[in-house]
Amino acid sequence: MKVLNLTARPASVGTADVDAFLTKLCAEHSHGEDPLIAALAHHLGGGGSRTRAHICLRASLALGLTDDVAVCLAAAVECLHNASLVQDDLQDKSPLRRGRSAVWKFYGNDTALCLTDLLLSSAYAALGSLPPTDQLRQLIGHIHTSVSKTLRGQMKDTQAITSETNRLDASLKTAVSKSGPFFVSALELPLIASGAQDYLPSAQVAAEHFGMGYQIYDDIVDFQQDKQEGNQHNVVGVLAESNETATAVRRAAHMARWQLRAACQSASLLPRGSGDALAEQAEKVIEKVNAFIG
Repeated sequence: MKVLNLTARPASVGTADVDAFLTKLCAEHSHGEDPLIAALAHHLGGGGSRTRAHICLRASLALGLTDDVAVCLAAAVECLHNASLVQDDLQDKSPLRRGRSAVWKFYGNDTALCLTDLLLSSAYAALGSLPPTDQLRQLIGHIHTSVSKTLRGQMKDTQAITSETNRLDASLKTAVSKSGPFFVSALELPLIASGAQDYLPSAQVAAEHFGMGYQIYDDIVDFQQDKQEGNQHNVVGVLAESNETATAVRRAAHMARWQLRAACQSASLLPRGSGDALAEQAEKVIEKVNAFIG
């Protein structure tokens, strides 16, 4: 299929534009003091890398999509991702998110649950803000698929691992099913919107490798916290059951690096450099992972 507007442009919009548009969508129909918008501001104010939004913006601009379309697509991805974070903290009863109180801890369970739903709904509203396009039906279908896969990954994360022989395999599958889908969305939404559907398989492979490597690195960083909270799906924790902790960390780091390198290779196959941002992010994580390998 033909890719629209084949001249890539420098970045003219950024993640701050995505945050602003995301907040605007969530604030529609808001009146007076709104605990949901207060909770959203609290959550977004904690920082975060906005990696998915950055990848989506860069891919969209590389494929020749307009600034407005790029922001709409990136906002849809960020809505989904932040919904998953708020829900994950609620289900895991994690008291902190990015160094401050998690939404459920500060505003209560009900607010966290409603903010999750609001963010999910706002993802579809972001797509509804796009100019008329023949790809809208496919874009909506993709969002549904990503949410479905992520929710099933979240279910796996909340369930105990019962098979002693497949604990590592189960942890890795949980990692990719939780982290992979929205990284996939960050690449696939721009490809769909630009008419480059032929490249979707390569995008999925690149994003899933990146999601796996990213999550394993996250498990390395969060190992002690996850151990205290009894998280059975932390990859380092599983490896540490049969290795010394230092060895488990090194093994996990090697696994993460392999996944991230594979992500770079697959991302290079995407048209007009639309996978470059993901590859650059992968290289940054590889640098961090290397510190644990020595």
